Amino acid sequence: MATNNQLPNLPPIPKLLGVENLEQWKRCIIQHRDYYGLKPYFDGTAKEPDDLDARHKYKEERIHAAILMYTSIYPVRELLRAAGLNGLETDPKVLWDLILTAIPKLSAQSFPELLHEFKNANLERGVSLHSFNARFHVVVDRLADIGLYVCPEEKLLHMMLAIKGRYAVWYASLKRDHQDGILTWELLQEEVIRRAKIEENNHCIAFLTDAKNKTRGLTKHDNKAPEVECSFCIKTYPANWPYCTDCSEHHPGGEDRCYALHPELRPQSSDAVAVLADGMSERAIHTGL
Repeated sequence: MATNNQLPNLPPIPKLLGVENLEQWKRCIIQHRDYYGLKPYFDGTAKEPDDLDARHKYKEERIHAAILMYTSIYPVRELLRAAGLNGLETDPKVLWDLILTAIPKLSAQSFPELLHEFKNANLERGVSLHSFNARFHVVVDRLADIGLYVCPEEKLLHMMLAIKGRYAVWYASLKRDHQDGILTWELLQEEVIRRAKIEENNHCIAFLTDAKNKTRGLTKHDNKAPEVECSFCIKTYPANWPYCTDCSEHHPGGEDRCYALHPELRPQSSDAVAVLADGMSERAIHTGL
């Protein structure tokens, strides 16, 4: 709670645009709410006191709690009216509960679209494992908001299918564990988060290594670069080969020269022969052959 000797150092409350930034808006409101000690007006535990001075403070704080929300909900006013907001609601708890209930149900992305996205979840090219997992949870949470609870088993199976295309070996291992009855949604999430962190770390290490090699005068095709072992894929590769988030491999050129992302760059006919003649085919390393 703020004191007279403290200056607010809080992020500004963003305009509530809909379900797409509802969580961000909610976090900011909660930060402001807790900073000013207004939580009882949001959860309904604040009671109007009998004492005249205390009642004056109560009314000021109640208005403050409502203003925190009213100043940022103009873009969704029509949605809230459709949900039953009549005029200027003065009870912060009523307004808070209405926003958190109505926005997920009435926002642009409908139930069929959310359900389709969940059932057809896929780890697409260029999307990191971390980003995919975050979006997967957003979809599941929004389905729950509008009345469809997805059980852990369904979440597990759909996520396994989603990662199958990029991580065939990992998928096969997960499938065996699931058939043996030892894989749960919680364990899968732990593994996804662990792998996502390793991927991000490898990406950062590869970026820094690439920058360091440039200062040393090493090119991306310098065969004399020292070899290192990746802690994630357990493969050895030249230190100046960056990690490509698109194909989840280390190869020369990173995303700019990824054959999965840019198939037009794949060596053809005489070009492929020339590459092979160099000693070790860049294409062979890239595809793992």
